[in-house]
Amino acid sequence: MTVSEYGNKTPVNSNTYVLPDNSIRRMIAERQIIAEESIDDSQIQPASLDLRLGMYAYHVRASFLAGGVKKRVDDCISHGNLEVCRIDLTKGALLKVGCVYIIPLVESLNLPSHIYALANSKSSSGRLDIFTRLITDFGEEFDRVPLGYQGNLYLEVCSGTFDIIVHSNLSLNQIRFKDVSMQITESLHDSTHIINHLMEEEVFSVNLRRNDETDIIGYKAKKEAGIIDLRKVNYYDSTVFWDCIYASDKDMLVLEPNEFYILSSSSIIQVPPLYAAEMIPYISFLGEFRVHYAGFFDPNFGYKGKNNESLGNTRAVLEVRCREVPFVLFHGQSMGKIVYEKLKGVPDRLYGEDGIGSHYQGQSLCLSKHFLSK
Repeated sequence: MTVSEYGNKTPVNSNTYVLPDNSIRRMIAERQIIAEESIDDSQIQPASLDLRLGMYAYHVRASFLAGGVKKRVDDCISHGNLEVCRIDLTKGALLKVGCVYIIPLVESLNLPSHIYALANSKSSSGRLDIFTRLITDFGEEFDRVPLGYQGNLYLEVCSGTFDIIVHSNLSLNQIRFKDVSMQITESLHDSTHIINHLMEEEVFSVNLRRNDETDIIGYKAKKEAGIIDLRKVNYYDSTVFWDCIYASDKDMLVLEPNEFYILSSSSIIQVPPLYAAEMIPYISFLGEFRVHYAGFFDPNFGYKGKNNESLGNTRAVLEVRCREVPFVLFHGQSMGKIVYEKLKGVPDRLYGEDGIGSHYQGQSLCLSKHFLSK
């Protein structure tokens, strides 16, 4: 496979359609999305595809981007560089905190000239402080797949808080495909399919205020708490790995340097069935803290059924890491924005429906699926 003649850049103009699940199935059938073993239907989400880890990982000294992943790793091995270690994932392997791993993915791409893609960590990865970035061969950007890309995919993985056990065929990230062949001319808030308050972008803020149900407004990760096997769902005692954060009378929270927090938005998040959304910061870093690690929202997030019936309490979960110095957050402080994008067609299945593993539908403040539900 080769890099596309269309270059190594993703389009700047975001006024394009997101492809729904039926389009992704068509891409698989036409071998625009390729895998050595069959792609399971459970990988196909309403507006994205879960990507799977391959059979091995490379433990590398540092992150890198340019030059082609396979070539760089092969060069290191052929020159006897002992800082590159190949790890078998077929029976499970331990990935240590703070170490960088490059993992070839099961899926590869043979995109047509009018399709490009964006990638993001899955929610369950982000909420464990697992930092993932998709890499293409000879790519110039992380998490961006250029128009017409033909080649392999790799995942950079670095766990920030917990030692983790991963296996081949496990999904840590997801990819969303976009079509530039037909550009959207209508504004989202002018569409008859959209609810009144929704616009192209919507600023979200942090919740630090108690409610009628609980005084808990967040969680702070405990360091060296133990190992988490990512295959185990609804298994671990959250109190072993997390400290609860309780609301204060001042509606504020001081973030401590190099600590990881789970917080929630103060506003309700809803994505209508014909739209997808992404949570992004104004910039990658706001002040001294990182805002989030996983930001895709599927069609129907926050709704019940197909008739825009609101669940009423669905909020965005924020994965926050403070940098360098303590930083004070106040209730209602702006943290970033939700960007809404129109789908090219109606999905066959919506988020929250049976059989697609919608673990976070109706969430308020919520840890990853690996922890016992209370």
